Amino acid sequence: MPLRALFLASYPVRAASTRFRATQFFPALGSYDIECGLSPFLPDHVFADFYRKGRAARKALQLALLAARRLVEVARAGRWDVVVVQRESMLVGPPLVEWLLRRILRKPMVYDYDDAIWVSRPSPTWGSLAALAKFPAKTAAIVRMANHVIVCNDYTRDYALRFRRPGDVTVIPTVVDTNEFKPRPRRNASTPVIGWIGTHSTAPYLETIRPVLESCARHHRFRLKIVGAGRDFAFHGIETENKPWRLEDEVADYQSLDIGLYPVEDDEWGRGKTGFKPVVYMACGVACVCSPVGGVTEFLVSGKNGLFASTPGDWEQAIDVLLSDRDMRHRLGAAGRETVVNEYSVQRQAPRLAHILHAVAGERGR
Repeated sequence: MPLRALFLASYPVRAASTRFRATQFFPALGSYDIECGLSPFLPDHVFADFYRKGRAARKALQLALLAARRLVEVARAGRWDVVVVQRESMLVGPPLVEWLLRRILRKPMVYDYDDAIWVSRPSPTWGSLAALAKFPAKTAAIVRMANHVIVCNDYTRDYALRFRRPGDVTVIPTVVDTNEFKPRPRRNASTPVIGWIGTHSTAPYLETIRPVLESCARHHRFRLKIVGAGRDFAFHGIETENKPWRLEDEVADYQSLDIGLYPVEDDEWGRGKTGFKPVVYMACGVACVCSPVGGVTEFLVSGKNGLFASTPGDWEQAIDVLLSDRDMRHRLGAAGRETVVNEYSVQRQAPRLAHILHAVAGERGR
């Protein structure tokens, strides 16, 4: 009989955290005799509208109904050998589901989180109400309850180690399937494409390098591609394409770039980020310029497989040199690809996840 693992995720498959820290591993885990199931708190049709402003009363009712459904699911958890909670089983309230699974059903549980989700921060859509509804002590409580904790980088591991022994915590970075995310055939287009790919919540980071991009445009011709920002950006003197994020376009969007941008603020939230966007840029052979903040500092060596930039001057210099030197772009992109294939791929990390699931499932009743 295969080991049966149920993944309780906050979001549906279209959300990056669910897709890249859960479902993309399912085929590989099958090779280790693990049968996986997914149960997102927000279904896809609700997620699509949830972070748009308006209809607050309707969304509150949806949350209440989804919470009730989640509690019903707990009663059916007995047929699973191990439960993996990805971020949180419910977006609101205390960790009631996790408590029921561990303390009442004695179900083996792995807790996986990929951001500094313990940090209380206003939501671009819901404001300060979101921080209160999420129950500030939830992350720490689940860390304490779980049989094992999986985190995305050293900073998020340090948080878990406030409550657990080192042997109870494992760093598994957010990775990609390098058979899917791979370089495109080399383009010969004369106009390079600089790109930023993110979400409505990370779009403010792009605004921080606006003056840099507009300054570079005075000396270089390039196109700017922005994907997933949730609003249209306009830059003086720059031909800009604003594009909504679409799952079916994801790989092609990354492959279309010559230079990838990853600006992040150096604060507690930024330091907790896994550095996933640079991983995808690098997997696709795209030279990237990144803030030296969070998980990206664990795999990017500036000048070898990408470039770091801290100050506006650093950003302008890095973008300038990549726009001027096509060979350098190709060299950094190839080295970045090698880094991801060797350490930041599903193929590399799936055996580690499989080992944890089998080990935790063997702790039934603990």
